[in-house]
Amino acid sequence: MKKVFFIVGLFALLMLGACTKVGFEGDILGEWELDVFGKEVLMTVTEQGFVTFEAIFDNPDFAFTYGGTSHSGMVGVEIYYKGFAYTLHGSISDNSATMQGFVREGVVNAGGPVVGNWLAFKLP
Repeated sequence: MKKVFFIVGLFALLMLGACTKVGFEGDILGEWELDVFGKEVLMTVTEQGFVTFEAIFDNPDFAFTYGGTSHSGMVGVEIYYKGFAYTLHGSISDNSATMQGFVREGVVNAGGPVVGNWLAFKLP
């Protein structure tokens, strides 16, 4: 009887795992007008995967290192600004037209204090 409960429980766990949403279903590819540190910079999302994305900036003071999204519309972007690491934490609007959130010193795994806010608008 214990084996039956174990097998049924294992099957249920596998089915729950198979049905779990992981990736962001919206489209963030394209150009974004990003306002951060009192600067407006153009961020172009060049590739969007299931949970990660790649981007480039038009300003040499900014360097993109990592971007990630979640199924619930959360976003994290690791950047360097003037040689210092920052992480932009926030959310993506339902129609994928805006992103906004807060800026934390350092990268996600070694994040420091919150040092500001950020806002981005997708350009047509």
